[in-house]
Amino acid sequence: MILDALLKLSAAQQVTADAVSTNTIDFGNVTPKRKVAVGEPMALLVAITAIGTNTGSAKLTAIQSAAANLSSPQIIGEIDLATADIAAGEVYIIPLSQGIAALRYFGANYDITGTVDFTVDAYCVPLSM
Repeated sequence: MILDALLKLSAAQQVTADAVSTNTIDFGNVTPKRKVAVGEPMALLVAITAIGTNTGSAKLTAIQSAAANLSSPQIIGEIDLATADIAAGEVYIIPLSQGIAALRYFGANYDITGTVDFTVDAYCVPLSM
């Protein structure tokens, strides 16, 4: 699998509370709006690289937003993880909804419930990978 550094959303990001990815992808503010995953279906790839104490759950969400800091998110894909699913070495693929008119910025959101501590790398990748 080849991963593109320009499509990296999280690089060894430690998640202990609700957080958004440390990086975003800027689709530009063009008219007409670009559509996500038209043509080649796309996905959010999230790899858990390390874990700490986990007694809660997490929701991994692909989001788009009009704001660069992802403060006005629109969910375009998600997966729920139970405590047993949060393990080092696990890789999760979250397909993106196809054909949605893109807001300017794309990123990831990590929604935590309970006590969760893990480190992630996240990328936007073609679903075929």
